[in-house]
Amino acid sequence: MDLTTVFISGFFFLTFYKVCELFVRKKERMAIVEKLGIEGNSADLSNIMKLPNFGKKENSFWSLRIALLMASIGVGIIIAFFTVYCLFGDTSNLNMDNWAIRNNYDSMRATIYLAFTAFFGGIGLLIAYFIERKEIKKGEK
Repeated sequence: MDLTTVFISGFFFLTFYKVCELFVRKKERMAIVEKLGIEGNSADLSNIMKLPNFGKKENSFWSLRIALLMASIGVGIIIAFFTVYCLFGDTSNLNMDNWAIRNNYDSMRATIYLAFTAFFGGIGLLIAYFIERKEIKKGEK
């Protein structure tokens, strides 16, 4: 199974979705502004709508999330590499003229890489969540 087509299709779908969402949200916000009758004072608008302000402390954990996600994905790929090498060894010298055997090896390798990457990525995000929760509780005290 070639994962390139999955990633390219997912990328195009996500891009199309985000562009459509951008226009829909703009229309919704404009409708809210017209309904509330606010004349353009952005401070009043942000207080009423509770829009996210990425410069404030409450949303400062994005860099932690992304860093832990990328680090844990890297660890997952390294562990998957060693797992594949321990399970299959060096298969380059084997006679793999049979298409079914070669496809089976490739499918198992791709499954192992995907599983370890997703598993360790999830663990990284879980660690980020617990760190955020600890920091928020420490800030409330």
